[in-house]
Amino acid sequence: MPVVGPVLRLGTKFGILGGAVYYTTQSGLWGTCTETEELYRDLYKLVAPYTKPGPVLEFPDLPRISDATKALTNSWNRGVITSTEFLVNLPTHVTNWATTAYDKVNELVSDPNPPSA
Repeated sequence: MPVVGPVLRLGTKFGILGGAVYYTTQSGLWGTCTETEELYRDLYKLVAPYTKPGPVLEFPDLPRISDATKALTNSWNRGVITSTEFLVNLPTHVTNWATTAYDKVNELVSDPNPPSA
């Protein structure tokens, strides 16, 4: 009878799951909006005496659309200007990098001890 244990355990799990679904359905959690609101009010009345009131939260005002648009435009313009400056200076940078690389390779390839004549 080694099969009875796992089957009993599985049956218990399904029973708990089915009971939870049945209870939440009967209490109105999966019903209409008004049933769910009524369930919320009932739960609130049940739990409210045991909880402390939370701190009052003050939220800052949201930025105006014009301020957000202005900030976004400025950020975009800075990005365009930076990209353009990079592209303008790219030939100079490539020339400098190529010269530096050429000098370094030339230094590494050259013989440190030339033969004396």
